[in-house]
Amino acid sequence: MGGLMRMTRSQGRREYVVSRSNRGCLADIIYKLKTPDRPVYFYCLMELQSSPDFFMPVRLLVYMVCLWIDLLKNIPPDERARQDFRLPAIIPLVLYNGGDRWTVPLEFAEVYEDIGLAREYLINFKYYLIDVNRY
Repeated sequence: MGGLMRMTRSQGRREYVVSRSNRGCLADIIYKLKTPDRPVYFYCLMELQSSPDFFMPVRLLVYMVCLWIDLLKNIPPDERARQDFRLPAIIPLVLYNGGDRWTVPLEFAEVYEDIGLAREYLINFKYYLIDVNRY
């Protein structure tokens, strides 16, 4: 069954597992937490990094897009066609347990070449880093 392979309840949250079969997305856990207005997805990359990965922001973008594509596939066409339909927010988190300091940019725009004025038209987001050895 594509990307959303299993759904379970864990402490009031639903966990979704994105499969390798979903165009290269790795198996990770996504927590869906409800707010009073709408659901918010917290993407937790749980593959405990043992060393910094400079392209982590790119990997996170791929995972986020895979999740949105999978969600769109599972939403009825009439709901998707509504003018007020919006994609859910995804807040990316990285859990790091390596010994070296995490030196990877926390903002996606920092992996681009410096192109000056056009920067405002490029994709950008920040992710939250949990460095378990620094707490």
